Amino acid sequence: MNINAILTRFATRDLVISYKNAERGKIKTSISHLKKVLSTRLFGQIIEIKDFGSYTRNTILPRKHDPNSDIDLMITFNNDNLLNPETYRKKLLSVVTTAYPHSISKKDFPAVKLELNHIKFDLVPAYTQIPFWGEKRYYIPAKDGQWMQTTPNDINKLLSDRNQDCGNNIIRNTIRLCKHW
Repeated sequence: MNINAILTRFATRDLVISYKNAERGKIKTSISHLKKVLSTRLFGQIIEIKDFGSYTRNTILPRKHDPNSDIDLMITFNNDNLLNPETYRKKLLSVVTTAYPHSISKKDFPAVKLELNHIKFDLVPAYTQIPFWGEKRYYIPAKDGQWMQTTPNDINKLLSDRNQDCGNNIIRNTIRLCKHW
């Protein structure tokens, strides 16, 4: 067997959390529960909770190959009375510390990290604006204490299209291999 076949098999079998995998089921359950906790405890303050990152691109690695694998969630707050980013990070930390007292919760710029036994979460506070002339814009904390614009899932479609163009899931497999190494 040549090296290409070995790497392809490793990337498609070992480095994928398949849709039938128990790990994916636990992750989905945890995402659903966390979204419910956040929506309930921050009722009226949150307008959207959006998945983004490697989980939405299907390039997340199983925990046995990457113990730092995480799920990124953007928590979009109502911006009627927009506060500074740190205020929203403190709110998120307070909620997850209370709701998950036996888990590790901490601020790690620009997110709040929640570490459960089987997965980690990065919770990123955000707000949106919809200008008269364009699409919804997302803003997340910047290092200078202000807000900066972001496009959380802009690469997903491009990755999917290129992956289809190249065939055999080669782009995603390459990303998984690079992440593993």
